[in-house]
Amino acid sequence: MHRKSPAIIADERRYAPVDTGALRESSQPPRLGGEGGHDLIIENSAPYARWVEFGHWTPAEINGHPAQQTWVPPSPFLRPAVWRERAG
Repeated sequence: MHRKSPAIIADERRYAPVDTGALRESSQPPRLGGEGGHDLIIENSAPYARWVEFGHWTPAEINGHPAQQTWVPPSPFLRPAVWRERAG
């Protein structure tokens, strides 16, 4: 485990928006990977984590009926956790 892993996990959980708590509890411990093992890989196992982090459009159809697409803005939680540790 990377030495900054506990701080990144704590910040990720602090910044994650909470509805059911599933997103916050789906954070995975950062690990080293990539070529040479020098990249810090940050993951969240919630299938919708990327939509929360980067924003998304709502479906154009709901239950077979047309729907107005709207943009749901991002609520970043992973990137700020990493940025904070990089700055510190």
